[in-house]
Amino acid sequence: MTLEDLYGLIGCVANISTLIAVAIAAHACRLQLKQIRLDSYIRCSEWSVSFADTLRLEVFPRLRILDYLSSACPLYGKVKRSLTVASLVSFEEKELINLSGVSCDELSASISSYIDSPDNWPDLLNAYKEWRFCYPELYPYYVGFDSSDLKNVLNKNVTEIANCLEGLALQVNSGLVNEDVLYPSVHGSFLMAVRLIYPFICAVEEASPLSTLSYPHMVTLLGLWNKQDESDNDHLRDERNKLSKGYRLRKDMCMDV
Repeated sequence: MTLEDLYGLIGCVANISTLIAVAIAAHACRLQLKQIRLDSYIRCSEWSVSFADTLRLEVFPRLRILDYLSSACPLYGKVKRSLTVASLVSFEEKELINLSGVSCDELSASISSYIDSPDNWPDLLNAYKEWRFCYPELYPYYVGFDSSDLKNVLNKNVTEIANCLEGLALQVNSGLVNEDVLYPSVHGSFLMAVRLIYPFICAVEEASPLSTLSYPHMVTLLGLWNKQDESDNDHLRDERNKLSKGYRLRKDMCMDV
């Protein structure tokens, strides 16, 4: 073997070694990317669990009083029914009026009148004591507790619910949670909670001297999930119609036979 052949062999070995090193480095990069995606998925899943826990532990208990009032107070019930079938896109009083025919002041006066009514107070207080039994830190009670105290609790719970939902909406809009996993299980509960506090947020936005929104992330997520919810409902309705048509067709064929 000549010296030239030896140099050629060494060059070939060096090239092969370089290719192997490049292949190993590429494989290591792929593994690293997979690990990054896995870590990101795990973090998003953890945030998703945190999202659901916040709804369960912080939002739902505070919704007890709103759910009761929306069932017991006729005007609030009317507003709730109007918002249930509506596609909400903003927290503006004019939208509330267009959808329900009720202004923020009218609803506030109606709820206040219901709470102050001596005829309603015994049932309302009994319900309040049940909530207190389950969530004493959210529904305080003491000697001399009256309707004005209950209104303070109501206002505090509405504020806490709005802040919690805004924080949860921020998590979704920022990509911190796995929305594909989260949406099917909690979007209905989220939209229900927003609709219950919707009139109160409209009142806050109406009274705010600032031009910026008080709950921008909630508005964004509300629009996105409302649109997705409508799309899902339309798809479900189409599938039901197909099944119904198929059933009628099979039934007619059996009758012909």
